[in-house]
Amino acid sequence: MVDLQILNKVVKSNVVNVLDHSQIEKDIEWFNSKQPSSEELVVWIWNQIVKDFKEAKLHRIRLVETFTIHTDYYGPDHS
Repeated sequence: MVDLQILNKVVKSNVVNVLDHSQIEKDIEWFNSKQPSSEELVVWIWNQIVKDFKEAKLHRIRLVETFTIHTDYYGPDHS
């Protein structure tokens, strides 16, 4: 289990603060050779936060675009 306050801090510092007011394909080096699609974005998000999970396992990243459209990523071992 992960304390939700800790999870919130990890996501905010590693994802939200990096993406906020950025042009993803220009400002984030990882996207230099990639399209900033939702499929690529969930992989980038995974890589940004998985390193901060020491005692817990990251199971899934879900990026919700609309009420009916979302993208799930379960990590590199579940391709």
